[in-house]
Amino acid sequence: MRFQTTSASKLRTVHDGWIIVATGALVLFSCLGLARFAYTMLLPAMQEGLGLPYDPTLAFLAQKIGAVTHSTSLRLFTDLRGHKASGL
Repeated sequence: MRFQTTSASKLRTVHDGWIIVATGALVLFSCLGLARFAYTMLLPAMQEGLGLPYDPTLAFLAQKIGAVTHSTSLRLFTDLRGHKASGL
């Protein structure tokens, strides 16, 4: 099934594959967004159930270590122009 749209004097069709891709992307982003909010509501109960303390200093350090690790790995796998390094 192809949907036809008119553009000036030309007749174009939208392939079914693009509709499937757009629907899949919409579903993926919706699920990721909803999961983010659900995790936020479940995290305090999980911490309490497991008896994990919350230490802001450790959270800050973990965030900084993750940022440094991420930026270092990006430098390893890309060159200065943003293209993949040869051989990887």
